Amino acid sequence: MAAVRFTQVQAREILDLPEETVRHWRKVLPPLAKRPRRTPLSHGDLVALAAIHQVVQGIAIRVSALVAVAEDIFATCNSRSWPALAACYLEIAASHSALKSVGSTPMLKAGAVILIPLAPLIDELGQGLLGVEKDQSELRFPPTLQHGGKR
Repeated sequence: MAAVRFTQVQAREILDLPEETVRHWRKVLPPLAKRPRRTPLSHGDLVALAAIHQVVQGIAIRVSALVAVAEDIFATCNSRSWPALAACYLEIAASHSALKSVGSTPMLKAGAVILIPLAPLIDELGQGLLGVEKDQSELRFPPTLQHGGKR
């Protein structure tokens, strides 16, 4: 059975990324830049893009700062299945990225390190793929039956 692949439009919709952002990332990130334009994306690519989106949006780091580790991020996220990735976090340092088990203690060395738990990202991706909508909030004033008036 062939693995499911995603178009860039599908990836954009699942990750809720503007077209301009994806266009810029395709120019800046080597794993995307060296692919032909219409090459489909794998499940691991979606996880890598979600992790990069989290770094860029969540802690306001420029995507160009991730160029040195982009190949590692994509390779790492494509190395395992989603259930296996969900039991890990992604460690991004200045010169490398790696998967670490959720139960393990990070062995931090000198320098900045970003740790991204992958389970929440994979849950969001799964909901995006299934089209699961978030629960609607309750109405502040529940509907009531109105008597009178014509039918």
